[in-house]
Amino acid sequence: MKKRISAALIMLYLFPWGIQFMVSNFLPVYVASLPFANEETVGTVTAIGAVVTVFAQFIWTKIADKVKRKNNVLSLTLLMLAGFSALFFIKGINLVMLYVFVVFFYSCYMVHMPLIDTINAENTAITGHSFSHFRSFASFGYAVMGILFAFIPKDGANSIFSYIIILAFASVVASSLVGSDSQPKPKQEKNSKGVMNKAFVLYLIFTVILYISSSMINTFFPVYYSSAEGIGGSVEMYGVIITVGTFIEWGVMILFGKIKKEINYKYVFMIIVVSVILKSGIIYLFDNKYLVMLTVIFHGIWNGLLWSVSTPYMKKIVPEGTLTSASGMWSIAAYGAGTFTGSFLGGQLATALGIRTIFLIICFMMAILTVLCPFLFPKEHKIIE
Repeated sequence: MKKRISAALIMLYLFPWGIQFMVSNFLPVYVASLPFANEETVGTVTAIGAVVTVFAQFIWTKIADKVKRKNNVLSLTLLMLAGFSALFFIKGINLVMLYVFVVFFYSCYMVHMPLIDTINAENTAITGHSFSHFRSFASFGYAVMGILFAFIPKDGANSIFSYIIILAFASVVASSLVGSDSQPKPKQEKNSKGVMNKAFVLYLIFTVILYISSSMINTFFPVYYSSAEGIGGSVEMYGVIITVGTFIEWGVMILFGKIKKEINYKYVFMIIVVSVILKSGIIYLFDNKYLVMLTVIFHGIWNGLLWSVSTPYMKKIVPEGTLTSASGMWSIAAYGAGTFTGSFLGGQLATALGIRTIFLIICFMMAILTVLCPFLFPKEHKIIE
């Protein structure tokens, strides 16, 4: 059973994050290829997807916390994703149809993140491996798909949905290998206060502030790097930076999973914040397209550590039986409140002060967050691998 579950968890990270790569990078390309689409259409689709994702995360994670077999909920969402992906092959799609299909698609997309992380956390004792060991294969799958997608056959912009369907079915097979015998039954008595408590609220505050900066970087760094007004690099070179950074992220998680001693969460989160400062600082200080590639190191440290500790930390601070709901709420804080605020605020700052100045502002924001870390993360919460 140990080998079966370990293999299943690896596949559950490889395949869905391969889907995530294609959606994040090529869904906008598909939308832009439609005859009636323009930049506003692409932006509207992205906004609709983000809003639907927030509500979907909340609903599906609540459902998952009430059932014994979270893998069944995961399989259902993946089958729905495959079915809704097939809608994009319909000929003669118009604007209204596109928006409707996007709502359907995002109603079950990204649900895999909190569900798989929870399944991983629940099986740590059985597999004998750390949470970050398996979580690292998400970054590996994302990076490898970035390389493979350059070589696999593509027949039109909507061909990405063929591969999404294939990976969704492969993920369902992997999900079926994580049986109910591997997952602990939830306790009958649950904390009457629910998922919310002081430690979790403080972590959500940290997450929102972190993702405000993260959103600014993700939105404006590629523009600044590849534009003549910025650094003057190329889109292809930026793609290399992201791919290499994702492989470093994978390596960081593998190494973190081998740590066999007690570590205070407070210091890990401080390292994450300092990595954001160093990445933003390099972008602000250097206008050389090769020197800026050094940011891949801090991209890997920042994301690798965050994905290594986020779910295990929540598992420590929320009542048993509410981890999936907590993960969903964390995703809403990160990809909802934090990302929207960062994108909007970044746009305002870029217009008023220029894109380069944004990265200096991020450094100041993260410096303040570093000082706040000791108050946001109590000393008693520690990692014990």
